[in-house]
Amino acid sequence: MSEPLRIAVLGAGYVGSAFARAAAAAKHRVWAVRRSPVSTRESAVTWQRGDIASATIVGLPERLDVVVLTVAPSAKSDGYDTTYIPAAAGAVALAHGSRGGVASGR
Repeated sequence: MSEPLRIAVLGAGYVGSAFARAAAAAKHRVWAVRRSPVSTRESAVTWQRGDIASATIVGLPERLDVVVLTVAPSAKSDGYDTTYIPAAAGAVALAHGSRGGVASGR
C-alpha cells in the first residue's frame, strides 16, 4: 500500500464523521473538526473541536493531502453567507498550505 493520505475533515457532523471513519478504516491519517464537543474516543481518527468559519482550529498537521468540507449552518438563522463562504475560504486556505488563523499542532 502507498503512504497514507493526511486528511482533514472540516464539519464532522453526520456526513463528515462517516467520511472520517471510512477514511481511517482505509488506513489514512484523519483529523476531524466539529463545532460541538467531541464525545467519541475512536483512536483511528483525531477529533478536534473548532469552527473553521472563525479560524479557531488548533492541532492540524502542517501538511495535508486532502481537505474535505462538510459544514452545515448551526441554526436556522445562519445562512449561506455566514456559513459556507467563510468555511470554504478557510478550507481553500488550508488546502493551499496557508495557516492563516488556523493554528498547527506543531
